[in-house]
Formats: sequence, structure tokens, C-alpha cells
Amino acid sequence: MKKIELKNDLNVLAQLTRRAVIIYYKDKATVFFSLLGSLIILLLYVLFLGDIQTNSITNIFTNAGLTPPTKAIKGFIDGWMLSGMLATASISVSLSANTIMARDKERGTESDMITSPIKKWVITFSYFLYNFTITIISLTVLMIVGFLFLALGGGWRLSFLDIMGIIGSVILSCLSATLITVFICSFLKTEAQVGAVVGVVSSTLGFFIGAYMPMGIMAKPVQYISSAIPGSHSAGLLKHFFMSSPLEQLRIEGGLPTQVIDGIKGGYSMELNMFGKMIGPDIMVIMLAASVVVFVGLNLLLSLKKKGKKFSK
Repeated sequence: MKKIELKNDLNVLAQLTRRAVIIYYKDKATVFFSLLGSLIILLLYVLFLGDIQTNSITNIFTNAGLTPPTKAIKGFIDGWMLSGMLATASISVSLSANTIMARDKERGTESDMITSPIKKWVITFSYFLYNFTITIISLTVLMIVGFLFLALGGGWRLSFLDIMGIIGSVILSCLSATLITVFICSFLKTEAQVGAVVGVVSSTLGFFIGAYMPMGIMAKPVQYISSAIPGSHSAGLLKHFFMSSPLEQLRIEGGLPTQVIDGIKGGYSMELNMFGKMIGPDIMVIMLAASVVVFVGLNLLLSLKKKGKKFSK
């Protein structure tokens, strides 16, 4: 009997998730604006950021009297841009996906579902599953586009382990972003409120996670603030896998000393300045995993609180 009941619950969960996914993709404007931050990064990179950062790395070699390895530099800078684009998208897409949850609240659809025989956990979890699904789909498409960009543009330097690391980082980033944004947007009641949050975050997020410019040139307080944002750890982890192989090629082909390579690594946020201490990918994974655990707990507490209020009325 319990197995049949669980099977029915999972079937309803799948239907609610599918419903939300279909509604989301029907709204072309929401889909576009969810990717706007990533599109801005790509546009800025093509117009001038790419040349600026390439010249910056090239000057390090020329000033040291060394011949710059052009292809390795391109792969390094392309990886920096793609890392920022993916990290920004994981948050902005997940935020935008919450418009469906806000719309259901605003139109009374959520209340109708709650008063129906559908279990509360099924309704709550469907919003998480839908959000995660949308975010993963969008990030997978962007990741494939990024791989093609590297391959066709001559900047491909990724190993099989790098690719596996990028895929794992994307999954962990999407999970963290989903849990965080659903928690935040649980306090918002209308689509307009969610849209306002999406607009503010999309326009400023790239700056704080080092997608528009290298974090190393920013003031220390900004670096410290950045290190407290889970998205920065997503970006740093992606940079580690996108940029480590090109950086190693820079060291081998260019002949730069280790201290210069370490400076480049820190300057481009492959390591993060966390309140005066430089942290690497191992700590970034821990920080992202910790954000998942914390926001799983916070979302559960919020759900129980809402349930308690419902029964107290």
C-alpha cells in the first residue's frame, strides 16, 4: 500500500515539475532575461575585454623579454570568460525560474494545490526539482557552446579530467544556486518582485564574482565580500578546470617563473582571497557543499514553519 502511495506521489511530482518547465519555456522573455547576464559577459568579452586581458598577459612575457605563447594565452583568457559566464548563469537562471513559484502564489494556484489531496512535500519539492531542471538544462547548453567556442577558436587545452571537473562543478553550482534562490524567493509574493531581484543580481553579479574583470585588481574589501558569495566559489572552481591546463602551458612554453604563475593564478581568481588567506579548489568545493547543506536545512525549516502556520489557522 505504501509503495503504491509513494508511486502516486512521485507521479504527481513529475507532473507538477513538467507543468512548471513547460510554462517557463513558453515565456520567452523570462528565458532571455535569465541568460542576459551571461550574454553581457560574452558581448563585453568579444568587444573589448578579451583583447584587454590578452594584452595584459602578453605584456607579462614581453616585459620579461620572453616570447608569449599566443595559443596558450588565448586558451587561458577564453577559459576565464567561460567560467564567469557559467557561474553567472547558474545563479541568474535559477533566480528567473522562481517566477513560476511567484506566479502561482500571485494567482492563487499554490493555494489551490495545497487545499487539494496533493501532499505538501510534493508541491514544495516540485519547485526545487523544476528549478534545478531548468538551471541544469540552461547550463548544459551554455557549457556545450563554451566547449565549441574553445575548440573552434583554437583555445582548446582541456584534458578529460578537466571536462569531468567542469561537469561536476556545474552540477554542484546548479544545486547550490537552486537551494539559495528558492529560499530567497520564498519570501517574495509577486512576479514583479522576483523580476526586480533578477534585474539587480544580473547586473551586479558578474562584478562580484570576477566575471567582468580579474578579482586580483579589485580592492581587498571587495575580494573579501566576493569570497563570502557561493557564486564566487562556483566561478573559482570552474576557472581551476578551464584554466589550469592553459596556465601550465604558459609556464612550460613561456618560461615564466613559478612566482609569476602563482600571481596570475591569484589575480584571475583561480584562488580566492578569503579574508587574507588564499584558498584553492579543495576549499571551494567544501564551501559550495556547505552552502548546499545549510540551505537544505533552511528550506526545510521554512517549509515546516509554513506548515505550522497553516495548521494554526
